[in-house]
Amino acid sequence: FELDSKDTFPKDELLILLENIRFYDGEETCSQAFSKRLSSLADIYINEAFSAMHRRHASIVGLTEYLPSFIGKSASEEISAIRGFLNTEKNSVAIIGGSKLETKLPVIENLSKKYDKVLLGSLIGLELDGIISENIIVPKDFIVEKDGKIRTAGLNDNLKKEEVKDIGPKSIREYEKHINSAQTIIWNGPLGKFEDERFAKGTTSIANAIANSRAKKLAGGGDTIFFIKKMKLDKRFTYISTGGGALLEMLSGKELPGITAVQGPSTKQR
Repeated sequence: FELDSKDTFPKDELLILLENIRFYDGEETCSQAFSKRLSSLADIYINEAFSAMHRRHASIVGLTEYLPSFIGKSASEEISAIRGFLNTEKNSVAIIGGSKLETKLPVIENLSKKYDKVLLGSLIGLELDGIISENIIVPKDFIVEKDGKIRTAGLNDNLKKEEVKDIGPKSIREYEKHINSAQTIIWNGPLGKFEDERFAKGTTSIANAIANSRAKKLAGGGDTIFFIKKMKLDKRFTYISTGGGALLEMLSGKELPGITAVQGPSTKQR
C-alpha cells in the first residue's frame, strides 16, 4: 500500500498494511504533514512496538497529536516489567557488556546508583578502568589475541582494544560469585567476542550462572537474546525484553518519547 495525500478510504472497516514506515518521507523527522496523513487511516492509535518507543518519529510520536492514543497490552507489560527491575531493594547485580562504551555509559552510570554491583564486559571494562565508582566492577583479566597467539592478560599489560576478546578466568569466577548471591539481575550485552567459539567462554559462563540463579532476571539486547536462545536458556529468565535501544534508554533513566507522547490528551484536531 502506497500512502498518498489524495487517498480516500471507505467508511466501513478497513485493514491497511504499510511497507516499512521509514521508507516514507517525514517519518524519521516526525513531520507534522506526514503524521496527519497517517492519522487519516484510523480513529484510534495503539502503540505495541516497545522496541521503537525511543524514536521520536511520526508513527511513534507524531500520530498522538491527532488521534486518541494508547500503549498496547504487551508493550505496557514490558514497560512495567523493566520499571520493576529498576526499583530494587538489595543484592542486585547488573551485567553490562558489548563493545560501544558511548551507548552503554549512561546505562552504567544510572544502574550504578540503583544496583549494588555493575559488572562490565571485556571491551567496556578495558575502556572504563580508572574512571569508575566503587560498585562498578571491571574485569581483572582478559583473553587476548595477538599475532595469532591467545593468552590471558591483566589490566596492567598495556592492552590494545583490538587484542581483547573475552574476560579471563579470574573475572569469570568473581562475576559468578556476585551472580550467585544476587536477588535481582539485569543482563545486557555479551562479555566478549562470543561469535568465535575460542572467545565464548566468558559469555557462556555468565549466561549459565544467571540462568542457574534463583534471582529474578531480566535480559535484553539483540546479541544477548540471540545467545540466550542459542543456548536454550530463554525459559529460565524472568523476562526477556524485545527492546535494544529502547531498553538502553529506560535503563539509563530516560523517558521514552513513545511513552510520554500518549500520556496527555490529543492537542490537535484532524
